[in-house]
Amino acid sequence: MNNWDRMRAGKLYNANSTDIAGYHERGMGLCDKFNRTPIWMKKRKQRILEKMIPSAKDGGACIFAPFYCEYGVNIHFGKGCFVNYKCTFLDCAPIELGDGVWIGANVTIATPCHPFLSEERLPQEYPDGFHDLEYAKPIRIGDGSWICSSATICGGVTIGKNCIVGQQVQL
Repeated sequence: MNNWDRMRAGKLYNANSTDIAGYHERGMGLCDKFNRTPIWMKKRKQRILEKMIPSAKDGGACIFAPFYCEYGVNIHFGKGCFVNYKCTFLDCAPIELGDGVWIGANVTIATPCHPFLSEERLPQEYPDGFHDLEYAKPIRIGDGSWICSSATICGGVTIGKNCIVGQQVQL
């Protein structure tokens, strides 16, 4: 099993491996192109989005730039999802959003996890090369849920149907 497959399966993997690097460069390159494409070039912007995140086709997602992700191909949208400005999706493991999910501005959805022991967490040289060890856990957000602005959702979390995640402010 190569590091790309280990990463997506939630197993310990080397984040500096060459088999992951190509996917990473592709995803981040498309993300950069999406963010730099002017809003008035709607069709081009949508084509880039669909290349980066295939499930964004056919009404899967409306995403406002800037938007940041690592790979894109590990993000799965249901129908009618909305992602507001300045969101970051670290999609080392699958991120699954159900139908009608709303993501507020400045939300981070992060699947990567790191070992707790610093000796294991910090990148270092091993007999077979340089390794940056981490693992990733999937995130699932149920239909009709709303993740309010500036929330952070960490790897391994499942949010049910029609939930609201955010801070309540009383006036």
